[in-house]
Amino acid sequence: MKIVHLLSSFSAGGAELLVKDIALNTDRSVDVEVWAMGNTSDENFEKNYIDELLTHNIRAVNVGKAAGRNHISAIIKLRGLLKESKPDVVNAHSELCTFYLVLASIGLGILLLETIHNTVINYVRLQKYLAKPFLKKFVAISRKCSAVIQSILGVDTKDIELVYNGIDIKKFQQKVRTIDPIVSNIIVIGRLDVQKDHHTLLKAYRILVNELKENSLQIPRLNIVGKGILLNELLKLAKEMNIDEYVNFLGVRNDISELLYQNDLWVMSSKWEGLSIALLEAMASGIPIIATNVGSNDELIDNGVNGTLVEKESPEELAGEIYRLIYDREKRCRYSEIAKEKALGFNIKQCADNYTKLYRSLLATEQPGLQLKGSSV
Repeated sequence: MKIVHLLSSFSAGGAELLVKDIALNTDRSVDVEVWAMGNTSDENFEKNYIDELLTHNIRAVNVGKAAGRNHISAIIKLRGLLKESKPDVVNAHSELCTFYLVLASIGLGILLLETIHNTVINYVRLQKYLAKPFLKKFVAISRKCSAVIQSILGVDTKDIELVYNGIDIKKFQQKVRTIDPIVSNIIVIGRLDVQKDHHTLLKAYRILVNELKENSLQIPRLNIVGKGILLNELLKLAKEMNIDEYVNFLGVRNDISELLYQNDLWVMSSKWEGLSIALLEAMASGIPIIATNVGSNDELIDNGVNGTLVEKESPEELAGEIYRLIYDREKRCRYSEIAKEKALGFNIKQCADNYTKLYRSLLATEQPGLQLKGSSV
């Protein structure tokens, strides 16, 4: 059985990191490849991403589509790759990739799936009328995503498969976390774009800094990991708010597991989410968490039990909860232990196995009696 996972790019996004880990943890009896439609803005990250796959004998292909251009040539190139590679299944992991895939695969007899990684559908009409008729299954990464696929796209429940995201638990639990009495560093991880809402984060942090100054208390550093189109705007905003001396923009990092242990509190200010890989990694590491109550965050965080959930776009509430958690070490200790325990249910090996089982089942249904490589079906 040959599987291709199709991405927008080899970038540092949650879906991209998930697919790489799925490929690395897929049973070796399955021939798996990872393709990307276009280039990322971080060439060094892309090189490391591809090198890691190649080191494990997993083919990585970049179709090479330029952003906003080369639509026809990209479809032609993708079709040529499909004819040459002859995959049994192609699983697209973005809406735009799905549309290119559908057009490129017409008449080739390839089984197509799309994983929906978010609770916001950007191209509803194209999904309904272009993608949906050609897809064997939609894969939802959470209950909320499944509900969105049903309600927004009108997909029958029998055509939706729920496969929860997973992470390499051991990678994020290599050390014993110490919950210090003083919170010296706060970490935020995510692309610098509208979805992650760093504007609300910086507004909340300014409120926090002013409150701490008034009470002559230590001000924790705010460490922001990620890269994106809003970087210059956010740098300017931090300076205008007179908080830039406390804020570090760290860019894209490959040492997330280590960074999580170097920080004392993890904050997410997103306007929407799917089932966040970054949140799962934070949970596994045991860092105390505050996140917005959006998307599937409440499927991971039980408010007041293993983390704190706040309303989106509310800097006052976010600042208040950060302040309270900074000075409640007992709660931070409790959050840490319970979050680590809950993260154990989201193991990447189980996630990869669930995808493989799904592909085998669908192929067996499509071609009864077909003996697949590495399978007894």
